[in-house]
Amino acid sequence: MRTSRKMRTRSLLDDAPLLGTPEEIIARLKHLEAGGVENVLFAAPGASVAGLRTFAEEIMPAFDQEPMALAQV
Repeated sequence: MRTSRKMRTRSLLDDAPLLGTPEEIIARLKHLEAGGVENVLFAAPGASVAGLRTFAEEIMPAFDQEPMALAQV
């Protein structure tokens, strides 16, 4: 089965790590959200407290339209 270039490119973009300024990461997450992505798994081995704080204070508020739902295990 052949896939279109657009599909291959989208797949590559969707798998790319979220790196950049808070504004760039927000824009990327908004793009994924607009494409139908509902969940994103964040794994940050070796993350610093400062990095996690930046994420919590600068990125998460851009997505606070609905209360956070915790995954049920």
